[in-house]
Amino acid sequence: MLIQFSLTNYRNFKNTAVLDLSEAKITEFPEHLYRSSDNMGILPMAAIYGPNGCGKSNFLKGLWDLRNLILDAPSMKEFYPCFCFDPASRKKPVEFDILFRVDTREYEYQLKIQDQIVTEENLFGRDLTENTFDVLIDRDSEGVFLCEAWEQTDVSRLEDSIPLLYFLGISKTDHEITSIIRFFKNMIFFSGHRIKQDLIVSVIKPHTLKASLLAHLPALNLDITNIHLSDESILLTHSQQNHQADLTWEEESVGTRQLLCLLACIIQAMENHTLILADDPEIHLHPKTVGYLYRLLSTPKTDTEGAQLIAATHENSNMNNSIFRRDELWLVSKDKEGSSSLYTLALFLKENGEKVRKDETYFKQYLEGRYGASPMITL
Repeated sequence: MLIQFSLTNYRNFKNTAVLDLSEAKITEFPEHLYRSSDNMGILPMAAIYGPNGCGKSNFLKGLWDLRNLILDAPSMKEFYPCFCFDPASRKKPVEFDILFRVDTREYEYQLKIQDQIVTEENLFGRDLTENTFDVLIDRDSEGVFLCEAWEQTDVSRLEDSIPLLYFLGISKTDHEITSIIRFFKNMIFFSGHRIKQDLIVSVIKPHTLKASLLAHLPALNLDITNIHLSDESILLTHSQQNHQADLTWEEESVGTRQLLCLLACIIQAMENHTLILADDPEIHLHPKTVGYLYRLLSTPKTDTEGAQLIAATHENSNMNNSIFRRDELWLVSKDKEGSSSLYTLALFLKENGEKVRKDETYFKQYLEGRYGASPMITL
């Protein structure tokens, strides 16, 4: 599970932006939380709001870029995402810091890259029963340190442009490295701007996942009773009273295809206990449909524990206190220099110095500009 992710000097974000999925000191919806063995409350989702061009999507891309650097560093040779509106920032590294848990272990991974060169890299790990982290990787200009379990690894072929974690992922097969790599590999990126047919294909092949997908469709007012693969396409069976008809994937409405793909991502996340990064997931979907999908994750069950969603969205009717905790609502605002900042509604102070109450109409207050992160539009 993801606990925290931050980036610095990345695209819109000149200064450090931190998304924290550990619980804030608020009282609403305690049932939303994953409660770990050390009693930490972890959030299943976060929705990020803000005006166009402020960096909502770029924050998601930052985590996805880190994932790709760890899984396939050679494909990331053209990695130039530093903050571009300040000449001094071009001479500083892009920085990533991620805190996450796999089984009964917690890890913190830090990576700095400047001019395609890894300038610093650290990996720390601890059992949840321990208070302190052990150093697993320490890499800087002075050299490379590896923990005892990995110290025999031959790093002579490690290139300066390649993260050591990627190198270990392709060199080692021990359980710890495999588990760490799997955390990143299982992440899902969903874009509301591109409907990817393979998202639904991966769910309808396993019988249990297909059954789970179909079980949710009646509640979503869809009359689809079966989905199967033909030689040429995906076929969807519609049943109305005494009649049935098969439609191909291409014949379905854009909204139906979008809904099925997003639902498929959520089902995969619940099955694999993994993270979805969703960029504008509301496109083509009714607000009530989006709210239903959010609620699938906001009431975690034992068998789905670990599924998480981070959404960059403009759909504000679901920005309300019947769906979200205040610490699940995040906002991005941009200053006059073009640098963006990220903050949670749970800690935001309004102009009168008061915190946002849990009984406020969040989306109304947001549209009125009371929480910041609102476009300054003049007529």
